[in-house]
Amino acid sequence: MNEQLLLILFSAIAGGFVGTLISLFLPKFLFDPKIKITGIEKHGFVFRLTVINKGRTCAENALGRIIIRPIKQGDIVGTREEIYAARKKKSPNEDWRKTIDAWLKADDWALGIETEHCYWARQPNQAQLNLNPYLSERLIIAYSEGAWVDIASETTHTKRARLALDPSKIYYGEVVISAANAMPSKPFRFQIKLGVDSKAVIEPYKGKLPEKD
Repeated sequence: MNEQLLLILFSAIAGGFVGTLISLFLPKFLFDPKIKITGIEKHGFVFRLTVINKGRTCAENALGRIIIRPIKQGDIVGTREEIYAARKKKSPNEDWRKTIDAWLKADDWALGIETEHCYWARQPNQAQLNLNPYLSERLIIAYSEGAWVDIASETTHTKRARLALDPSKIYYGEVVISAANAMPSKPFRFQIKLGVDSKAVIEPYKGKLPEKD
């Protein structure tokens, strides 16, 4: 009799556990958004990541965050005074901090570029975007028209920083995309270096991200 009661109790517990798995976790596995970064492309002077939601429901308010390492003194181009002078000459009636060349001031280099927000390549440009299932979107992370690279910020009219490039320097980056109703994407890592044509090259990187100094 005791053995029968134990068997019944075990069956009830096992049935409840299986039922919980089916009712709670199986729908999430089958239907939740699944954000994946599939690659990087250069469009003109803009570098963009291709992002797709491989789940069956919309990924709400998806947001991309970028890290660049190592950032050392001298890597960031332009002091506040230099940028202010250049921008005031070109646009005397504008706040230089809101213009396209408003880079991080050089004496803030120690802050680095850590989990900064990027923006999506869809009009109107925005930091957050709903990712519909199976439709690719593109996240803008950088710009370059010479031996330097501008790192995008969450606003289209301001760059996070302009990084100097030379043949001996390689920067390593990582982007993760999260959403209000989805697990973060797998980190997409890349390296930034100077190409043979003295233009920036950004390409996938499989190694580890360096530690922050």
